[in-house]
Amino acid sequence: MKELIRIYGRHYKGNLFLAFPVMMSQAGQMIVALTDNLMVGQLGAVELAAVALANNIFVIGMMFAIGLISAITPIAGKAIGAKDRLESSTILKQAVYMHPLSGVIITGILLCGIFIMPHMGQDPAVIKVAIPYYIILCISIIPLSIFFVFRQYAEALGNTRVAMQVTLTGAVINIGLNYLLIFGKLGFPQLGVEGAGYATLLCRVYMSIAAIILFFRMDLFKPDRKNWKLTKFEPIKSMHLLRIGVPIGSQYITEMLAFSIGSFMMGWIGTNALAAHQVVMSLVGFTYMVSAGLASATTIKVSHFRGQRNLKEMNRAIYASIHMVGLFMFCSLLIFYNFRFFIPSLFIQDPAVIAIASKLMIIAAMFQLFDGFQVNMLGALRGMEDVRIPMILLAIAYFAIALPFSYLAGIALKFGPQGVWFGYLFGLFSVSVQLFIRYKYKAKRLKV
Repeated sequence: MKELIRIYGRHYKGNLFLAFPVMMSQAGQMIVALTDNLMVGQLGAVELAAVALANNIFVIGMMFAIGLISAITPIAGKAIGAKDRLESSTILKQAVYMHPLSGVIITGILLCGIFIMPHMGQDPAVIKVAIPYYIILCISIIPLSIFFVFRQYAEALGNTRVAMQVTLTGAVINIGLNYLLIFGKLGFPQLGVEGAGYATLLCRVYMSIAAIILFFRMDLFKPDRKNWKLTKFEPIKSMHLLRIGVPIGSQYITEMLAFSIGSFMMGWIGTNALAAHQVVMSLVGFTYMVSAGLASATTIKVSHFRGQRNLKEMNRAIYASIHMVGLFMFCSLLIFYNFRFFIPSLFIQDPAVIAIASKLMIIAAMFQLFDGFQVNMLGALRGMEDVRIPMILLAIAYFAIALPFSYLAGIALKFGPQGVWFGYLFGLFSVSVQLFIRYKYKAKRLKV
């Protein structure tokens, strides 16, 4: 143990320092989503269904946009590690020029969804409420893109606290505006579901403005302000951002689609199975938040050490992150297993749903070990700017292994909900091994 602390101690501390603000940012976003549902749910079932429908379509474009912008961190982070601030400032300028435009393009593509919604077999009353809300959400992609440009660049600089502060204050503003605009309080108009959309849009406008103000005021960005006139738009570097960003965005979409298809399978099995699945997915989402935070820290540290050409410390940072996520997930495994009946009962009182959820909790306990590992391997490879092959491996794991196995076990062989989850477990185990092999291969190649 002493030897572990001696070798990895500073990396444990550094990973936690970077990861905790990312976790808090994600927690803030989850709280906003929860309060959205709680407030809209008071309007009625139609309104809640409309918000769910709109968000299920919108989140695909939003996650792709975020993935696209995430390329800033490893590319600029490498320059920061090499102490080439002019190069990192140049990367920032490309992103400032390019990503608001990419946000406009993604918004335009998402708006085509209003023509698809009426043909999705949903209640016309739900569609009528969903479309205006969806349009407002689509517009919010543009300010969100501006915010994420500065967020990802700040992360490249090794500062995750700035984004946390803006995100958490934005969450408070969003919740307050929800209350005022949904229900028409304090003289504001009662806009119902559209009020929730406007609250989200205004919150994201605030976040983008706050990010711009902080860029012009914080010492953190002072070198970039000085370098601004020395940098110019360089198409080759912009294309490099896209070459890294598009596969990252595709990774996000791959995972989302895979779990959405799993939800459909659960729906085929029955309502109780779907309800139990949603309960367990909510719990897994909480533990994933920790893994994702550590993965972000891994990306930052790997990009810095790569820029320094310090491969020894780069590998130590990766292993430190694996140790940390492994310990957390093992503790979560024990909690999931020992409280597999109690925890679902906090969400729902139906004995049939609790019985199914308790069985899924056992599989989820093992599932999250591999999930945490593969997320951190993706973070490490992202820091090395290796994203295309991991994207392909992820797609194969979900669409050629996990989902076919889930269908075979859960539907064809009638093992039910457990069969579907065993498919995901098998897929995640497979991709975890493949990504680790890929990391070892890339690390060895970097030594040459």
